[in-house]
Amino acid sequence: MTAAAVAVIRSTALHSNLQQVRLAAPGCPVLAVIKANAYGHGLVQVARILGSADAFAVARLEEAVQLREAGIRKRLVILGGCGAAEELHTAANLAIDIVVHAPEHLVLLEKSGDATPVWCWLKVDTGMARLGLPVSAASDAIMRLNHCPAVSGITLMSHLACADDQQDAATVKQLASFGTLLQGWQGDVSIA
Repeated sequence: MTAAAVAVIRSTALHSNLQQVRLAAPGCPVLAVIKANAYGHGLVQVARILGSADAFAVARLEEAVQLREAGIRKRLVILGGCGAAEELHTAANLAIDIVVHAPEHLVLLEKSGDATPVWCWLKVDTGMARLGLPVSAASDAIMRLNHCPAVSGITLMSHLACADDQQDAATVKQLASFGTLLQGWQGDVSIA
């Protein structure tokens, strides 16, 4: 019989990884992605180990709620966004940021009667082809979010297909595409 697989979590390794990110992006806030139960390493455990990260990103509202219930007060971002009014209400009440990556997210926010606004991360697809509004729709989405009472602020974001190689042709093209969106943009940005 084959022995069961065992995952050993070394907090020193996680700290080292976070330090490497900080060295690669000096002076930038770090959003530690701990979705999918911290990739199987334990959501709450990893959040506590990486407590010096500036914020955490998770895939779904349930993960963010679990972190809040465990006492994690850091900024939280739901990468999958909210698909229903109840989810949006919960995110707003727990001070959880949401990613807006589809037209229906804009509609949901515009229809929201929630008294507590949420911070939105507007995800634009600059070439990865995995979630995000097309670059051509970004200006309209920004305008709509800026005029929406349910929105407290916006971070403009994208996702690189080959983030580890800044010279890759796809990366260069994506950075140029994202750069066009930043003309006149005064807010926060995130691209990784």
